[in-house]
Parts: sequence; C-alpha cells; structure tokens
Amino acid sequence: MKNKKGIEPVIATVLLIVITIVVVALVIAFVVPFVQEQMKGAELCYGARVEIKEACFNYTDSHLVIRIGRGAEDFELVGIVVQASVAEVTKTHILKEDTDYGDGLPKVLEEIQYKIPLTAFDIADNINITSVAISPVVKSGVTEKTCEITSQMTISICPE
Repeated sequence: MKNKKGIEPVIATVLLIVITIVVVALVIAFVVPFVQEQMKGAELCYGARVEIKEACFNYTDSHLVIRIGRGAEDFELVGIVVQASVAEVTKTHILKEDTDYGDGLPKVLEEIQYKIPLTAFDIADNINITSVAISPVVKSGVTEKTCEITSQMTISICPE
C-alpha cells in the first residue's frame, strides 16, 4: 500500500471544475427551454383583458345576463371562459365567436350583452348563482391560451 499514489491535487481540481461545468451546462439545457415556454404563455396574456360591466340573474327564464367589454388592447380573442359560482361549486362555459347567447365576441372598445341559460353551465333552473368571473382565451399563431381571471362580480337580480 505504501507504493500506491493518489491522483495529483492539480488533476483532482481540474476534474472537479470539469464536472461542475458539465453539470451547469446540463441544468441550463433543461431549465432555459422551460422558462422560455412559460414566458411565451405569459406574453400571450399580457394586456389581454375583458371586463364584466354588468351581471344579473333573470329568475323569470333562468338566464345569466352578463355584459362584457373589451379595452383598447390589441390581441386575438378567440373565446371567453365564463365561470358561474353556485354555493361552493364553480361551473364553466366558453363563449366563442359563433355563440348563440350574444353577438359574437367583443371587438376592441366594444361591449356585448350575453343571455346565457343555466343549462349551458349544467346547472338546474332553480339554483341561485352567487358570482361570475371571466377569463379571456387568446391566440397567437396556432397557440391558444386561457388567461387568468380578469374580472369577477357578485350577481344581482335583474330588474323586471
């Protein structure tokens, strides 16, 4: 055993540096594309905003009446996710350009009123909706993304 030698300290130091560089390069190779993908999704939603101007529930015919407006921001709106809350349950319905409940989707600086039946949310006719929230669905190229909630409101009873 006395005749055996270990590796030189200089060689050990160089090996440690090389191993560290390889590990850092591998981490960067996996982390950078992930962060870029997350940023791309965030860019799509930046400035994409739709707002609830008015929301009420019509008990006569069990419809949610909601007026949604859009600001001056330029983005391709392909849908609006409407989330209706009943007690502690949230039900969703997506409004598209060809919706039967209003005149398509709002264009820049436009407001549209929608009259959505409770059946669109799979909610029974006699249930009371307590609040509503909306999220824009935006598109860039072939990528579609549902953004965060941009507006929410407590439901009132529609005037007769």
